Amino acid sequence: MAKSPCDSYPRVLEGILSEEEVEHFVDLYRKLAESEWLKREKVAAAEGKKPPPRVLEYFTILRYIQSQEDARLDATIQKIHNKVEKCFGPGFVIVQDFWSWRAAGSVAAGRIHVDGDFWMTSAHDGFNLWILLDHREMAYGFNIFTKEDNPDLYKLVAPERVTSILPIQEAKPGMIFSEPIRLWPGVFEWGAWRSLGQNLGCILCIVSTKWFQQIINFAQRASVLPAPAFRLLISLTGWLGNLSLLPKGLELRTRKFPLQVGDALVVRQDELHVSDQEPVKDHQFRLAVGFKFMRQNQKVTQYVFTGPASKARRRFPSLRLPYGKALPDLYRMKGVDMRQEETWLQRCLNFSSLRLSS
Repeated sequence: MAKSPCDSYPRVLEGILSEEEVEHFVDLYRKLAESEWLKREKVAAAEGKKPPPRVLEYFTILRYIQSQEDARLDATIQKIHNKVEKCFGPGFVIVQDFWSWRAAGSVAAGRIHVDGDFWMTSAHDGFNLWILLDHREMAYGFNIFTKEDNPDLYKLVAPERVTSILPIQEAKPGMIFSEPIRLWPGVFEWGAWRSLGQNLGCILCIVSTKWFQQIINFAQRASVLPAPAFRLLISLTGWLGNLSLLPKGLELRTRKFPLQVGDALVVRQDELHVSDQEPVKDHQFRLAVGFKFMRQNQKVTQYVFTGPASKARRRFPSLRLPYGKALPDLYRMKGVDMRQEETWLQRCLNFSSLRLSS
């Protein structure tokens, strides 16, 4: 198992936010995320449908920063950067924010995965700070498949690949899926290429996404075959969809690190993780805010286009990053245009995004 720059990172940063800063983030959550969730749930109830899941919400804090004057939030963002520089070294900037809500019937991220957006650059030293804001009987983070507890698993996971683990039949091992990373979406963000290039890039994304979806669907349907036949089938054809099987008998171990309100769980770039799957009682809940940190001096070389964060980023022209450009320090800038824009092809791409089993 190859050494990683992330291996020395702490698991938890204690007291990264004060009580007043936590309260301010909770207020922002109610204004920026919960209000939108409640609107969707009201519409679903009026139509006699089940309420939609409260999935991860991305870039709402960035949009707020660019549209409102909030000196207290600006000071808190700077304080978090200062803490990161002290603990992890200079040069890291926030590239993404998200809200995470866990309660009965609400799972933020139900698939075992690493975050694809880290692989926009060639660096492997990124991390998320997942800051606990409020909870009831859930003073801990989500499930981390730590390297020290899963050495055999990480012998199978290449550090240059964006990896997910897909479940299949209970009596058979899961499948490793190496999510597609592509050079051409970044190339197509260049100035003169923007209109034609984005449309061409969307068409290529749609075609390749549909291909991977069909291969994954085929593999999951084929899992009803006897185990020897299924293993032979995947060994012969899995390469068509970046699929391989976990070894028979491999035990996957997870850890949930204890947290207090205001503490930050450090989620390392190259460690698989998933929302805790244990049953949650009706009165239990957990709210967190997350920030993704990457080194600013690294240049964009490729995109992962299958995940929800990349879908969210594509809606904002100001967040599209051309090949060879360094990551901007968006959360300490002002005047970034956060208007959304989607062509019909981009809507088709978002509609065709991979639907991976939880």
